[in-house]
Amino acid sequence: MKDLKINLEIRAPLVFLIDEEGKPLGKYALSEAVRIARERGYDLAEVGPGANPPVCRLLDYGKYKYQAEKQLRKQRSAAKSGGIKEIRLSYKIEAHDRQVRIKATRRFIQAGDKVKVTLILYGRQRMFADIARQNMEEYRKLVGEVEYEGPIAQFDNRLIGILIPRKGPKSENSEQRTENREQTATHDPSDKQPITENKPLVKLEVNHLDPSTELGVNKLKVNNAQNQNQQNGSETDQKDHGKRGHDAPQDVKPTPGAPQV
Repeated sequence: MKDLKINLEIRAPLVFLIDEEGKPLGKYALSEAVRIARERGYDLAEVGPGANPPVCRLLDYGKYKYQAEKQLRKQRSAAKSGGIKEIRLSYKIEAHDRQVRIKATRRFIQAGDKVKVTLILYGRQRMFADIARQNMEEYRKLVGEVEYEGPIAQFDNRLIGILIPRKGPKSENSEQRTENREQTATHDPSDKQPITENKPLVKLEVNHLDPSTELGVNKLKVNNAQNQNQQNGSETDQKDHGKRGHDAPQDVKPTPGAPQV
């Protein structure tokens, strides 16, 4: 990473100043620009040395350097591990060229690769780094279901961001969804039909009764009485049958003309 010249390290007597929010303030003498930076608690950094006059910006140089080194370490780690492709954009890119790069980015993402998006600023384009960041964000939206792995970093006249697939929310368990739907259907207040509960039928066992209970004793008495009646009835039938056989006439003559057996 190339270090930026800050404060009195800048040699140009006249600079084009940009404030901490990215708004251009105009041309200032170097001493006046340094004074403004110190009053606001920032450093004056030369971000566009190739411009005439050089472009300088108010920033926290220590924080800027830390973030730039951190982003650079991530990019080096990703480059060593492989699986990273690079797409280069320009500040003023034609719609057709941008569409070609969008298709290539989608193809790389679908193949499982990360995509390093680099936007290069030339000359006075460095004054509009914030607009370039917006262009990179718009490019990400056009690609689709992707996001930047970290904040877009700026290295001199280059803006760099790493695109990765977007991490969506975790899907709910299907069993939990089914249970929720069942609960909703059971407690639906719009359902006017009452919910009836099917109670199990009680099966009465009458064939096997405990003789020690009153019901069992009564049942046994009824059964004994029925058996006694059946026995008396069978004995009466036998007596009647014997009586009928005993009283039958022995000298019955056959009817004249009837066939003899």
